[in-house]
Amino acid sequence: MKRFQEFIGSSLVTITIVPLLMVGISASIAVIEWAMQPQHRPMICPIPDSDIRIFDTEEWRLKKRIHLMALVKGESVNKARRSATTLGGMGIDAAPVLDELKALPDHPDEEVQAAILIAIGKIETAIHAELRSGSGLDTRKSAVQVD
Repeated sequence: MKRFQEFIGSSLVTITIVPLLMVGISASIAVIEWAMQPQHRPMICPIPDSDIRIFDTEEWRLKKRIHLMALVKGESVNKARRSATTLGGMGIDAAPVLDELKALPDHPDEEVQAAILIAIGKIETAIHAELRSGSGLDTRKSAVQVD
């Protein structure tokens, strides 16, 4: 009798567990097949050269500098720090806002203060490198006082 109960018990386990395993395996196979199908992504068309010059105008640079300075002066510490870093990365293009940046090192956040000081250093370095190369500063030269 004991053997019969063990057989019935194990067969009940087989009857319930095996079908569940089969369903799980077939579902996994279906997911893997779906994931391996080629994805239909939209084509990315390159921007023609004529359109790139739209973003390389002095007017666009001026708007960018104004926007970044507004963010540096803003209340968001994260945006202020990132904007100061971006201005520093602009190098000579950020020269017109150098005096404004020099007036801001007393920002309440230490990370923003550090980012502003680093930006000032990068901009001044770019200005001095431009002057040493002898190629001039274009129209930006009048906006910068070089020591």
